Amino acid sequence: MNLKLFVAPAAPPADIRAEATSSSSVKVSWMAPPKEMRRGSIKGYYLGYKVLRSSDTFTYKTLESSGEIREEHHLTNLRRFTQYAIRLQAFNKAGSGPHSEEVTVQTLEYGKKWILLKHITPCTYIQNKLQIKHK
Repeated sequence: MNLKLFVAPAAPPADIRAEATSSSSVKVSWMAPPKEMRRGSIKGYYLGYKVLRSSDTFTYKTLESSGEIREEHHLTNLRRFTQYAIRLQAFNKAGSGPHSEEVTVQTLEYGKKWILLKHITPCTYIQNKLQIKHK
């Protein structure tokens, strides 16, 4: 008889980052727990979020693992200009591991995040070719 013992991950996801992408959305990215702490293959993650310092319980989304080195998910339909607490748990076929430390992020006050370009080179787009005008 061949018995296998399955055990839940021993560590939470690592290097969790959260970045506001608009007034109602946030991009969360992370890495799997260290290999020696996974205790089998990671099947997915529980992504929890709630308004910071509220008495609300965490709302959890169940996400399948993409198998990528860095996983990511976009939380949407959030409140404008509001701080959120975010935490993650990895799970395998035996169950879920410990949750991560909380990461905080604030949605933007208005619209989407824009990148300000300081120096723009004039250019034109003609017949599938980008032509840069040199001074």
